[in-house]
Amino acid sequence: MGKLTINGYAKHEYSYDSMKITVGFNAYETTTTLALEKVMNQCEEFLAVLADYGVKTEDITLGENSVEKNNYIEDENDICARRKLIIRSAFDMKFVNIIMSLIKDKGYDTDIDFDYTIKNIDTIHEALLKEALADSKRKAMIIAETMGQKVVEIVDVTNRNSDAYISNWFSCEVVHKLSESNYSRSDKLKEPVTTESENITVTWLVE
Repeated sequence: MGKLTINGYAKHEYSYDSMKITVGFNAYETTTTLALEKVMNQCEEFLAVLADYGVKTEDITLGENSVEKNNYIEDENDICARRKLIIRSAFDMKFVNIIMSLIKDKGYDTDIDFDYTIKNIDTIHEALLKEALADSKRKAMIIAETMGQKVVEIVDVTNRNSDAYISNWFSCEVVHKLSESNYSRSDKLKEPVTTESENITVTWLVE
């Protein structure tokens, strides 16, 4: 009777199926009133257009919301107002193009950021862990067989994957109704992909 400590590994490529769009409106003006008026008006106009596409305003989250004097700007327009809107959605390239073309056509001064993830990331890693465990057992059985022994049971398992998984990210996901955007070729772009993996160390009892 003895022990074997064997690594197990599993890795697969997955397509992102969900996205978070952060649109930050910015305005630099001479007074707080003017800066706020510009940002809030642009925000209202933006939300109205999204509503026309079936996106409910109550499904959009407010992010940063501020107004302050910018002492680093040597200009009379030193009052900065900011408002960020966060939109969570299933991945849809048409929606991406519509958001970006809307900002372009309206001439908004915005920061825009797209983050992608996978809804069932926890389920994926549960499956990867099982696959990694099977990989470790297969290797252990090969080694045990060469010694005229067999694998009996698991003594210890250590998960060597230190990555944190994002779950429950989509408590408020928007629904939209889209026709073709003005960018029909870009509309056909595929979703980004990511490689997910699990790496475990298993100690097996053999006899």
